[in-house]
This record gives sequence, structure tokens and C-alpha cells, in this order.
Amino acid sequence: MVKSRLGQSLLRLECSLAECRQAEQRADIVLDQWRERWFKNRDRIAHRLELIESQLDQLTGKTDSNRPQLSVVGVMADS
Repeated sequence: MVKSRLGQSLLRLECSLAECRQAEQRADIVLDQWRERWFKNRDRIAHRLELIESQLDQLTGKTDSNRPQLSVVGVMADS
């Protein structure tokens, strides 16, 4: 058992460091889960927009290349 003030301080620092590392790992897991959901939803939305474009083309009978196209825009943050 550590009885000195220095020893107690070192133990507290070590415990705090371990807690910080665990919190960081949990945050990384949550971030990875969020990214995975975002990419799945982004792909699903992009697919739906393509279907809408196709249906609009069928309804109008036009394939005007100057017409704006629907799309999903995303900006990736630096990891």
C-alpha cells in the first residue's frame, strides 16, 4: 500500500489516465457507429434520388442533360 502523498498522487493520475483512455475508446466506437449509419443512409438516399430522377424522366419523356440532377453531397472531415 502506498502511503506517501506522491505515491497517492501517482495512483490517482494513473487511474485518471486509464479512465480517459476508456472514455476515448468509447467515443471512438460511437463515432465509428455513427459513420457507418451515415454511409448506409447516404447510399440509401442517393439510390432513392436516382429512382426519382428516373421516374421524372419517364413522366416527362425527357432526358435533358441541362436539367439539374438530384444528388447527395457530403463533406468528409479529416480523421
